[in-house]
Amino acid sequence: MKKRSLFRLLCVLSLTVFGTNYSFAHTALSEATPADGAMVMETPENLQLSFNEEVRLLKAVVTLGEEEIEIDFTPSATASKHFAVALPKLEHGRYSVAWAVLGADSHRVEGNLSFMVGMMGHQGEHGNAENAVHGHQTGHDDTHQTSHDH
Repeated sequence: MKKRSLFRLLCVLSLTVFGTNYSFAHTALSEATPADGAMVMETPENLQLSFNEEVRLLKAVVTLGEEEIEIDFTPSATASKHFAVALPKLEHGRYSVAWAVLGADSHRVEGNLSFMVGMMGHQGEHGNAENAVHGHQTGHDDTHQTSHDH
């Protein structure tokens, strides 16, 4: 009888430890289209963000330099793993996207990524497309994520 009780206790402790570790895992961006650091020739129809768990998308801000690009974004009322935010026609240049989500664990997670529209040498009104190519390193994941409200 002691072995059976000890086994049950070990099972409960294992579930508690592993369950606790899992609950502290934070939400992460698993995929974005355009991808961080991508160079696309034409404006994508949508900014697509996918996460490793269901979240509510609270913020999606697209900027070109210091200028915020007007997009039709409304924070999500329901949780999902995948979001598509419609994009207007974008001029050539390097764009930054700042996003924020609320995970199932009630932690707010923020991050950002960047992508470029157009070819090197083609410059839009802001004249920053060429600088974006030369100033951006490729071959590594540049997506920045920070967690708040611990």
